[in-house]
Amino acid sequence: MVYFIKKNHTIYFSKTIPKETVLFQATIQLREPLCDTQHFTIVSCDPKSNPLVPNHSYVYHDGILKSNLQKTFRGKFVDACLATGLQYLYQDPQSFLRRMTVIFLEDSLYHHYYYPYYVWMMIAQSKGYTLSHHDVQILMNGLATNLECPSCYFVWGSVPQRKEKCRVPFISIMLRSLYGGMECDQGFLYLLAYRSLYETNFPTYNENYHVDLSSISNFVPKKHVCVNAIDFHVFPKILKTLNHITPKEAIWTHWSNINQRTFVGLCCDEARQKRASDWEETLFDFENGAEILQENASKKILWMEATKEEWKKPPPMQKTLLHWFQKV
Repeated sequence: MVYFIKKNHTIYFSKTIPKETVLFQATIQLREPLCDTQHFTIVSCDPKSNPLVPNHSYVYHDGILKSNLQKTFRGKFVDACLATGLQYLYQDPQSFLRRMTVIFLEDSLYHHYYYPYYVWMMIAQSKGYTLSHHDVQILMNGLATNLECPSCYFVWGSVPQRKEKCRVPFISIMLRSLYGGMECDQGFLYLLAYRSLYETNFPTYNENYHVDLSSISNFVPKKHVCVNAIDFHVFPKILKTLNHITPKEAIWTHWSNINQRTFVGLCCDEARQKRASDWEETLFDFENGAEILQENASKKILWMEATKEEWKKPPPMQKTLLHWFQKV
């Protein structure tokens, strides 16, 4: 048994349960052993602060929110990313936490404080943990912090597996990988976890920024959704429209995967060359369909605004949200 502990708003792993009063506890069973066990117990010794009451008025299309969160993160569009992130966190906290624990590693670097915190919250919230106002503050600080990260990994490539003492980055990343999701995401998380053991001076990000929750704009699609968020991940039918005009690889390179960060760590030189090569090779193909993509995106953003739902008439996922914000 390994304990995954939150105490004094700090996350750590231990083979023994803390002596302090445990205020939340839940055990999960992993599909594969990790650190010689398949059982991890999530523990919190932190007293609850006041629950956060959402002040947003509407519920929006969750697929576009998810896509926009990643595209604005990649583009380092701070205001739009924070507005989207807080809306998404209000609307579907579990989906937000699951997605951000992928985005942080796919599009920036591992953060020693915030990444384990996000993973702990993801697992605990799925087991009934009620997030507090202070928890949400830390989560948004984490988003604001990693937004400023100037670098990212080249997340593919073979890495030798090492049987040695588990470290916090390895356990945190492996826990996320073993907690389900898209196969491609689980694959790169698995590789990156072992890379954190193998790579000398594994690149991480250790800055810390604070964001005032009251300063984050209420989410407005026409203002905060970037056109790049409307792609084949959210609306796969666009590929039929662009059939024989713009291949999927060109849309990915010039529309969906534009990241303002530079590669660091293993294979970073090769990754930079590949990024430049892919850009040049697919540029002509992309230009043939760029106008169609732009027009489609503009229509979908207006559609997102038109199909929003009143907060007072919540869809099924909001029933969980109302419980999430109840007083403890």
